[in-house]
Amino acid sequence: MTRKKQTSQTQDIGRPPIYGVPMIRTFASLRPDQIAWLRAQGDNVSETIRNIIDEAMARDGENPV
Repeated sequence: MTRKKQTSQTQDIGRPPIYGVPMIRTFASLRPDQIAWLRAQGDNVSETIRNIIDEAMARDGENPV
């Protein structure tokens, strides 16, 4: 008798991708003062970091998504 691998019913549950593109979870090491500054910006910390990177990419002539 063979067994099929059962797939989870919760695969499609979760937040939709931001900007229509799946996000990759990343780890960054930051100093406490940098974390405090990011949190003080009022936006979500991840969104603030993405905005900073998008601005730097635009300065370099890259087209952020």
